[in-house]
Amino acid sequence: MSASDGTPLLHRAIESECVFNGDWIPSSSPLLPVIEPATGELLMNTAMADAADIAVACREAALAQPAWAALGPREKAEIFLLAADHAVCAFDELALYVARESGGSLHKGQHEVNEAIVLLRQAAGMLSQAHGHGLMLPSAAGRLSYARRVAHGVVGVISPFNFPLVLSMRSVAPALAAGNAVVLKPDPQTPISGGFLIARLFEEAGLPKGLLHVLPGAADAGEALCRDTNVQMITFTGSTAAGRKVAEAAGRNLKKVSLELGGKNPLVILEDADLDLAASNAAFGAWLHQGQICMATGLILVHESIVADLTRKLADKARALTVGNAARGEAALGPLIKNASCSTYTRWSATACKLVRSWKPVVNTRACSIALQCSAA
Repeated sequence: MSASDGTPLLHRAIESECVFNGDWIPSSSPLLPVIEPATGELLMNTAMADAADIAVACREAALAQPAWAALGPREKAEIFLLAADHAVCAFDELALYVARESGGSLHKGQHEVNEAIVLLRQAAGMLSQAHGHGLMLPSAAGRLSYARRVAHGVVGVISPFNFPLVLSMRSVAPALAAGNAVVLKPDPQTPISGGFLIARLFEEAGLPKGLLHVLPGAADAGEALCRDTNVQMITFTGSTAAGRKVAEAAGRNLKKVSLELGGKNPLVILEDADLDLAASNAAFGAWLHQGQICMATGLILVHESIVADLTRKLADKARALTVGNAARGEAALGPLIKNASCSTYTRWSATACKLVRSWKPVVNTRACSIALQCSAA
C-alpha cells in the first residue's frame, strides 16, 4: 500500500514531488525521502528548495500581496472558512497522516488538525474585528489622532517537525488574514504536515495564486528566506542555536522577527504537593510526543523529603507507557523522529547516575525507552 492510499486531499501533494506557489512547481534540487519514523516506510519524496527557489518565491509573493491586501474582509474570510471546512471533511485522513509523518500518536494528530481548524476560523474572525486606535488630542481641538494596522508585505515562516501542522498554521493563517503573502519553509522531515497540507487546504478554498508558497528546504533555504529583501518579517520556531542564526540573518535588513525557541523548562515540586497529581503532570510534561517539545519538562526540582516517593511514582508511570507505532494505536509513545536524537539519548542514559526504568528499542533505532535520571543537588 502506498502512503497516498486513502489520502485523497493529500494525494496531489504526496505524488507531485513539487514545491507550491498556488501551482505545483518542480524544484531543480534533488528530492529527499520522507520516512515514517515508526516503520521505516517511505511516505514520499519531497522537493527540496534551494536559495534560488526561495528568491523566486519571495519575488512572486511580493507581487501578489498588494491585491490581496486590498481585497475586502468578507472575501478573505470566506477563504479561511472554506479551508477549515475542507479540514473538517478530511479530518481522519489528515490526523492519521500527521501522526505517521511526525512519529506521534493518533491522538496528537487529531489534536493538531483540531487546532488547525480553530486557527483558520479565528483568522476568519480577525477580519471582522476593528484593530485601530483613536486618541483625541487636547492641544488640537477638533482633530483626531489615530493608528491603524497595515500588512507587513511578505512574511517568511520557518516551522519545526514536532507539531508541524499547528506551528505552521498559527503563523500562516493570521499572516494571510492581516493581508500579507507568506513564504513557508517547513521542516523537510514533515513537509506534508507542516506545509503541503496547508497548501492543499488553501488551494481547495480558492486562495489566489502567489500568496502562499511552500518550500521545504535545508538551512541554506532558511538563510536565504531570512536575508531576502522582499521579506519584511520572519517567524521561526526551533532550537535556540538556530534562532540566533535567524535573528542575525534577519537583523541585517532590520526585519521584524518572532522567535519561539527551546528551553530546559524546570518543574518545581514542593514537599506538601499531591504526589499522584505531581507525578501525572511531570510524566505528561516530560514524555508527551517523546519529549520533543520546546515546552517539555526537562528538569524536575523536588524537595529532598519526597524524592524517593516521587521517583517511584514516575517509574510506575514509565512502566505503563509502551513504545512503538503510536499512530496506529499500538503504543502510548512513538519513536524519536531523528536517529541522531536517539543517539544523543543513548549517550545521556549511559551516563545517568541512576536509571529507574529502561528497556531496549521496540521499533527500529528511533524508538527509545524512557529513562529517569535522579541526582542530589
